[in-house]
Parts: sequence; structure tokens; C-alpha cells
Amino acid sequence: MNDPTFASELTRQLHAQVDDWHHAPLSLDDVQGKARTIRRRRTALTTGIAAAAVLAVAIPAGLSLTDGPTRISPAPAPPSSEAIEPTPNEDGSFPLTLDVPEGGVPATGYLVLDDQQLVLQDGTVDLPGDFVQLAPYDGGWVGIRAGDYRPTGTQLVTLDADFQEISSVPSGSSLAVSPDGSRVAWVEATGNGADWTVVNAPVDGSDPLRTPTSPDTQVEGFLADDAVATSHFDDATGDTYYGQATPEGEFDAIPLEGYQRVGGVSATNGLVAGQTKYLGDSTCSEVRNTDTAQQPLVYETCDYQLADFSPDGRWLIGYATYYDLGSPTLAILDAATGDPVVEYVSSRKQAASATVLAAAWEDDDTVLAVVNQGGEQAVLRLESDGTATRVSDVREEQMSVEFFLPQHLFGQ
Repeated sequence: MNDPTFASELTRQLHAQVDDWHHAPLSLDDVQGKARTIRRRRTALTTGIAAAAVLAVAIPAGLSLTDGPTRISPAPAPPSSEAIEPTPNEDGSFPLTLDVPEGGVPATGYLVLDDQQLVLQDGTVDLPGDFVQLAPYDGGWVGIRAGDYRPTGTQLVTLDADFQEISSVPSGSSLAVSPDGSRVAWVEATGNGADWTVVNAPVDGSDPLRTPTSPDTQVEGFLADDAVATSHFDDATGDTYYGQATPEGEFDAIPLEGYQRVGGVSATNGLVAGQTKYLGDSTCSEVRNTDTAQQPLVYETCDYQLADFSPDGRWLIGYATYYDLGSPTLAILDAATGDPVVEYVSSRKQAASATVLAAAWEDDDTVLAVVNQGGEQAVLRLESDGTATRVSDVREEQMSVEFFLPQHLFGQ
């Protein structure tokens, strides 16, 4: 079992949070240029718990790129069979299992680790390098690339429309995108790691906002379109400090004292969710206001470990309060109260047990989850009415995350 430090670090890797992104489906025909094919070798990334890395490809609504990409293979047609009415367990929850009907490719797509391919509704395209996040930027792309890059193990890389590298700079391990996709944020670590800066950049490539910050700062998401929530882990004290980078360039503390990790940030309602207590065999979490004019605490729960808010800020993902290497449950919660709307629960039988390695919102009502069961792994679509479908192929699980989800921050 894990101690508080390990639990916090593992959770930061497995359950990367991001501010509410609401993406429209991206057509393969929208991706411009020919992507270089680079087959990813199964090697350890040098950014901590590499097997738990979570990649994100942020595709804002309304993005329209033209010309043809490299077509690798068409996506399979969505199943034509009629939807199957979900059957709840005796307690009203629904089974967490890979044995569910097939569904269509998610609107946000997903990435297959070994193949280094982005799977979209219209087909699959090869991607270059060990990029763990990628978002449209300045007519091309901006992303986080993991590897043996000093001093942080990651680089912020800009690419052209053909995925050819334009520039790179040492960076923090994550990239955040504003709710409407108009801005992206990251942390640069220049001067051999001595100078750290939060960069809040318009995706049209115009001048960014730059806020000096302390070493080892990471972006946590957008509190507002022009305010980025950040965290900083202090190795000397073991404490995590939180702040926000604003248009004025100030780095102001936000009322998150006592948080052991942040699970979700919502620009829609100004709330932050995260773990506050480790109790040995369980945890407690809180939802708080970041507006200092309001009462800070919204509520506390010791029934769920809180994660991402839905894009509209109405709902919240909840995991089991304590687990190793994957949660046996996933709940969609009322963000205002913490009450469950629907809960997916693994079988108690060891042979049929399932765990959630990562999850993110596909839209306001639907969660995508990377799920392990019986040595296999796939991406499931979990809906608020208990309906579950499998939206990827099934891969052999090799003590790693085989699939990556679009709404995750890497290394958080």
C-alpha cells in the first residue's frame, strides 16, 4: 500500500486533471500535411512514473484545417446494432467491465501508445516523437515531448502543420487549454532550470502573457479564460503550494491550503476539487471556491476521491477513496453537492476485477475511461444513465497505460 507521498505522486500521474474543455469532433481531413511516421519503442520515459503517463491531444471546437493528412487506415464503422439497455447491480450501481457493446470512436479521439497514432472518427494518423500532449497553435501545433531532456525531462515543442519541429524549450510536464480553446498555457524552464515562467498564449500565435514563477511549477488548468491555476511541490518541505498567473503578471495565492493534490479545476464555476486528507486506508476530498469573496469550502467528502469537472461545471468524476494502480470504481457526481448521479463498480471476484487507470470528459454527460480487466485494456465510454460501450480495440495490458485520453494533463 502507498504512503501519502507515493499516493499523491501516483495520483498526479494517473489522474491528470484539466479545465473544462468542450471539443467538437475533428475530422481526419481537418489535419493538414503529412505526419512523419515514427514508431515508438517501448522505453521508459524519464519523467517519473512513466508507465502511468497520460497524453492529451487538445482539439478546440471550431478548428478547421485543410488539405490531406497521411491516411493510415480508416476507422471502423460504428456498430449498427441497437443500444442495449444497461442492467444495474442490486445496489443500483452499474458493472465496470470490458464486456460491453462496441461504440463509435470518441469525438475527442484517443492515442495508442505503442503505435504512436492518433485515432479519430474518420481514421488514424501517425504522430512524431514521444509527445504526451498536443494542441493546435499558431497554424500548427504545440506540445509536450517527454524524454531525456535536461533539466526537466520534458520540452515544450512547437510544430508546423506537417508536424515538423519549429522550436523547443525545456518545460514543465503539462499543457493546459482554456474552455473555448482560444488559449494554451505551459511552464518554461530556461537558464538550465533556474528561470521558470508561466506562459499563457493565444492560440492564434499573438503575444502571450508571461508570469515568472518558482521552480517545479506545473499548470493545473484555467480558472478563467485569462487566469491559470498552478501548483508547486516543495521538495524540502513536502508541501504543495497553489497560485494563479493573471493578465497583470502577478502570481497570487489561491485559497487551497491543505490540498495534497488538485483533481479538477473549473473555469465555469470557479471551483477546484482535490484530495485534502490521507487516512491510511482512505482519503477525503474537498470542493472549494477560488473566489476569495465567497465562503471557501463548498463541501467535503470522504466517500470519493475527486477529479475532473464536466465541461459545463455541473458534474464531477469521483474515484474510490483509496486504491493502488487504478480505481475499482468510477462515479459521476453532482459537482454542487458531491452526491452520486451514477456509479460504475468492479466485480468483487478477482478473475473479473476491473480498474480505471484514467478518465476524462468527452462532453457534458459522457466520460471516457481507460480500463484494465483480466490482463487486457481498452477505452470505455461511460454515460450518466449507466450505458457503457467500448470505443477502442482491446490491447494486452503490460503494466502500463496502452491508451491515452484527450483531456489529460501529463505528469499531474
